[in-house]
Amino acid sequence: MKELSPALRRFAWQLGIGLAIFAMLPSLANILSTPSGSTSIGVQTAIDDHLVYAAWMKQAMEGRFFMENRFTLDPQPGLTVNLYFFALGNVARLLGIPATMLLAKGIFSLLFVFALILLLEKTGWDELRIKLSAGLACFGGGIGFLFWERFGLVLIDPRQSVSELLMGRLPIDVWQSEAFVFSSALINGLFMAALWLILVVFRSVVEARNGWGSVLKGAVAFGILMNIHSYDALLIGFVLLGLLGVSLRHKSLTFGWLVRVLAILAGCIPAALWFVRVLQQDKVFQARAATETFAPPFTPVFFGLISLLVVSLLGVAWHTKGMTKWLKVIVGGGALITLLVISRIAYASGWTSPDGYFVGWAGFGFLLLSAISLATYFAEEESSGIWWAWAWVAPIAIYVPQLFQRKLAMGMSLPWGVLAGIGLIAVLQKQNDSNRKLGMLVGVFVASLTGIFWFQRELYLLRDNVSTTTVHPVRLSPSATELIAEIQSVGGNPIVLALPGIPSPVPDSPGEFASPYLPDLNPFFVGLAGAKTYAGHWSETPDYMERRQQLGRFIQSGGELDANFVLANVTSGTRVFVVLPNRDTFPAIPMRPWTTPHEIVKTTTQYQMIRLIL
Repeated sequence: MKELSPALRRFAWQLGIGLAIFAMLPSLANILSTPSGSTSIGVQTAIDDHLVYAAWMKQAMEGRFFMENRFTLDPQPGLTVNLYFFALGNVARLLGIPATMLLAKGIFSLLFVFALILLLEKTGWDELRIKLSAGLACFGGGIGFLFWERFGLVLIDPRQSVSELLMGRLPIDVWQSEAFVFSSALINGLFMAALWLILVVFRSVVEARNGWGSVLKGAVAFGILMNIHSYDALLIGFVLLGLLGVSLRHKSLTFGWLVRVLAILAGCIPAALWFVRVLQQDKVFQARAATETFAPPFTPVFFGLISLLVVSLLGVAWHTKGMTKWLKVIVGGGALITLLVISRIAYASGWTSPDGYFVGWAGFGFLLLSAISLATYFAEEESSGIWWAWAWVAPIAIYVPQLFQRKLAMGMSLPWGVLAGIGLIAVLQKQNDSNRKLGMLVGVFVASLTGIFWFQRELYLLRDNVSTTTVHPVRLSPSATELIAEIQSVGGNPIVLALPGIPSPVPDSPGEFASPYLPDLNPFFVGLAGAKTYAGHWSETPDYMERRQQLGRFIQSGGELDANFVLANVTSGTRVFVVLPNRDTFPAIPMRPWTTPHEIVKTTTQYQMIRLIL
């Protein structure tokens, strides 16, 4: 912070506090408006994922450093370490899980903004360029607001031409929160912590040109990042390859700098070795790592970034003099259009790799090399190299032929937002002062429209008491809250089994959902009460869809069907509780009377909880 001028320091505080406030407001409204007797963790989007985070925090609150996956009953060694959730869990001992999650959003949003301004300061740009670039990086998006949907990834639009244009999919700025800064801040403190660490690493790499002063800081940041959000370590590696290309072009690559960068990257070795050990020994972790998270075709990626892409490339043209004024626009635009066309043809015709990826390793290597070449070509100044490298590599990184490829979208819009800020100033440079200021305001507003829709969606989900998952409520009813409290009073880590959730589609409104007909309580018992369950989360539970069906048959049959599957890994003496829906409250759910040995533990207006006598 000492490196910033007073004006930039003041702006960093203003932007950081503004981002933190907007990120926290929906969750704060959720927490403050939750009636007495109900339960909420203060989030609206992807509640099942947040209950996974809550489960890790809960284990830290129990005094555990090595964590286990409680969303399955499979045996496991319990070797997982996550420093982020361990730290948050210890804070939650004082503040509780909802307030701690809320506080993390605000703190890491603020830290992110300062890290962003400090890295931008290294470019040598003037204050106006830094301010506008930071603003667009934080709030910029694509044209998702034109095709907005509250749920799902598929375009629900009667216009055939639009559906064909978008390949039937929504732009990623509608649904992939981690690819954009504002939606990351709005949804998840973990994403903001990861983005902050990425910027710290990149700044350390830039500063390492001048000596060893920042190497330790960068190595520690990279090590923590590898532990808390390991996919980002691979993304950083790809971006640094792009920066290497830029350095070769500008003849600034030195042996000393290369050694110092490698020392920064070596910071991830302890976390990486532990990751490998867990992967080798923990079959549950292996199954989780093998969960398919394929990247979408390039079409929704392109339209999710299009506003920033266009302004960035036009800015290059306005900034360039002479006969080559439009050459870079043609090269950059041509590369994007070529990738767009190839992607459309590949996915439409089924011409993809045998494993279902867009490209295999040879194809990915070609795409990555092309992205590095574009970064080298566009980075006229070495100081902007990190941004051009990140910008061109990011849309390519998500096509690495591995199951986790979509997770490499972290912060994809960020470098394009920075470059769009520079581009917008270049486009408006010949305007008078008042027109230039108006143009900047309009540009930032249009680029931020999708972010406004994200904010609005959070409030709508809160109002309608339904998460984006469609089967989890934002707030648990008093009846369900009583059951959570009952399990908490039992203590230990008992097993709790509940029927999987049933969504409630809104009649005559395709793609819209009201509060779930039957809430899926399984992840709530795990995240809030420290229990274990048989099928609780789409990626944490191995073979989730099959086990979800088995769990449903087991409970609806009164414990007769699939009992050998559901209870296979229950050890002697373990307490097993089953939540039965009240027939009067949920008449559409067929239920047989429970005939196997049990005792009634708790009866509420909506549910009955029994304990199995095994």
